[in-house]
Amino acid sequence: MAFLACRGASLEQIASIDPALIYNVHISDGARPELGAAWPDERELRGHFIGHGDIPLQEWVDAIQSTGYDGFYSGEYLNDQMWEQDYHDVATKMLQGMKTLF
Repeated sequence: MAFLACRGASLEQIASIDPALIYNVHISDGARPELGAAWPDERELRGHFIGHGDIPLQEWVDAIQSTGYDGFYSGEYLNDQMWEQDYHDVATKMLQGMKTLF
């Protein structure tokens, strides 16, 4: 959820988006830099499985769903350390994490 990490939008702003403008929602978990802190290496920022980071994912998913959007959601891992793990294990953890949100 890049909006949380970069402070690009509030939950209220997300909830007010026209659902016709939403085509896909990528879900990832991670850490959020302290306000004013240097931007960390992406591996640190995004090196968490869904449900194991600092992002309140349920609040963000709820905000998106409150728009009426009923389209596609996908898990997203932008972390080379996760890419090097067993694909089946990573996919299983991703699916388990996403199931907790829906």
